[in-house]
Amino acid sequence: MRRPEPRRRRAPHRLAALAAALGVLLVAEGAAAQIVRVQPSVQTRLTYTDNIDAGAATAKRSDWIAELAPGVSVSRASGRFSGDLNAQLRGLAHVRETDRNAGFVVLGGNGRIEAVEDLFFVDLAASISRNNRSGLRGRAGDDFLNVDRANETRQFSVGPRLTLRPFGTAEGLILHRSTWFDGGGQIDGRRTADWQAGLSDPAGLGRFGWGVDARRSDTRFDDPLTPRTTQKSSRATLFYNVSPQLRLSGNVGSEWNDFSTGVERRTSIKGVGFDWRPNERTTIAGSIEDRFFGNGYSLRFDHRRPLSAWNLAWTRDVSSSLDTRTVPVVDLDFERIAAITDPAERERQLELLREVGPRFDFVSSRFFVARSLRGGVSLIGARNVLTLSLQRTERARLGDPVTNDPRDDFATFDETRDDSASIAFSHRLSAFTSLNSTLTHSRSRGTGLAATTDRTDRTLFALGITSRVGPRSTGGLQYRYQKSDGVTDFTENVLTANFGMRF
Repeated sequence: MRRPEPRRRRAPHRLAALAAALGVLLVAEGAAAQIVRVQPSVQTRLTYTDNIDAGAATAKRSDWIAELAPGVSVSRASGRFSGDLNAQLRGLAHVRETDRNAGFVVLGGNGRIEAVEDLFFVDLAASISRNNRSGLRGRAGDDFLNVDRANETRQFSVGPRLTLRPFGTAEGLILHRSTWFDGGGQIDGRRTADWQAGLSDPAGLGRFGWGVDARRSDTRFDDPLTPRTTQKSSRATLFYNVSPQLRLSGNVGSEWNDFSTGVERRTSIKGVGFDWRPNERTTIAGSIEDRFFGNGYSLRFDHRRPLSAWNLAWTRDVSSSLDTRTVPVVDLDFERIAAITDPAERERQLELLREVGPRFDFVSSRFFVARSLRGGVSLIGARNVLTLSLQRTERARLGDPVTNDPRDDFATFDETRDDSASIAFSHRLSAFTSLNSTLTHSRSRGTGLAATTDRTDRTLFALGITSRVGPRSTGGLQYRYQKSDGVTDFTENVLTANFGMRF
């Protein structure tokens, strides 16, 4: 029997941040309850798996898992407060492996308070989730059976924001955001303070425009042995409006950071960019800059038609676990779901999206240079929706290796790469019932400090049927097959029955 993990005390300032965010939400709700939508719900699920220890070096063992998850969704789309908050209390009970029984909160929400009309705002965000923190070990990232407490991550942020219109058509911004991040296991908690100030007028001089921007980010870790990290940058931009549809830009600036312990780096920034909207359905935007890590760039293409959506994104920039959650063509996934007119059917599709991976959630105490290429197409018919997607994400660690968290991939590797290809098909059998299937193949690879390379190949297949049982209830059945080869070797067959109600 597994020994329970020691509980970690949550820092008081994180509890205070969460309490403040929820308090603001309740005050706003009481002030104008007539425009606040509160939707209680309960989800139940019965799951059979023939490999409860998937990812562990043990013999195959089967188990049944019963889950009860009451939840609430709060949203408000108008007034001085707008935002949404979704919370669930997941309780899982195992028939055989009773030491695996678990209960925990899943939370996600974003909000905005307009304290002074069109001038002063306060932004709020919160999330709590449990996902596999390694791309090479264990189950796929968003597997709903990833409920190990060591995989839990919690993130809360709050920040005031001042928007200015000092003269003419110029617009300014001053903001500060504090973010707290921690979790279970040996995750090194941290607090990040971000500052930004900017002023721009892209068309203030006719065909020409201008802009200035300055940013600073300070990160402090809970572990006193982990040094603080600071990054600063400033830019000045000149715009040239070729036409109402096309805008060109060029910028210069400087940046400073100390990602490498004891090493301060100051470099210049030079870049160009464009923003082109040839028609109301198409957007193409791109930029490239000479940065301290080489070329940083961003290219985005979106094209939407009544029965299709096309998407391509290619980026390279400095990132961290606080501001990245790389998901294969999430825009296309939600474009497909947004085309569904029935609210209950949309909810069923969202539930399927949450359960079928892979998701490349990446949790690390280090900053890294992330390069991501993703794209795909969603084809929408009268009763069918077909989505094809491809993605590649590469991450190169900045600074020293991780030493305090063995579950962090950067404890073993200097660089990681995730590739995936997936196809999703949904067929509406009737006004209340749909058939859904997904096939995904992914490869995760890590290059180590001693030039060694490890990899894991995963294949996931899911087939399910969902139906609206009543005006406020849905149910479904799903079969899922998962195979992993490489650092982690296992196969698993999962059969799930679920039923949910909204009140």
